[in-house]
Amino acid sequence: MIYTPDGFVSAALMASGRPGFSGDGLIDGTSQQYTEAGRGFIGYSGVYDVDEAQSFVTHRPLVAFAPNMVNSPQKRFVELKGDVLALTVEQVAPAGPPVAKSRL
Repeated sequence: MIYTPDGFVSAALMASGRPGFSGDGLIDGTSQQYTEAGRGFIGYSGVYDVDEAQSFVTHRPLVAFAPNMVNSPQKRFVELKGDVLALTVEQVAPAGPPVAKSRL
């Protein structure tokens, strides 16, 4: 996760333990391997703004691994302790509650 002072953000998050493709190249994976790789990765970059009063940051991706994230505001709750930044997102399942919390 990279934030620049002039308002840009870049995020590349990967699950640990992702298996490699069966070949050596970027296009040497099977359909199943690409599906599993995609489930374990999220990446985007764009602009952000901060609401200090309510302790959240909103990311607005301009490019993203998941096409539906482009131009879709991504609200993250912020907790800063010393030099450690924790971001939390609450996600509602497509059918409604329950809410899942992810923390970075």
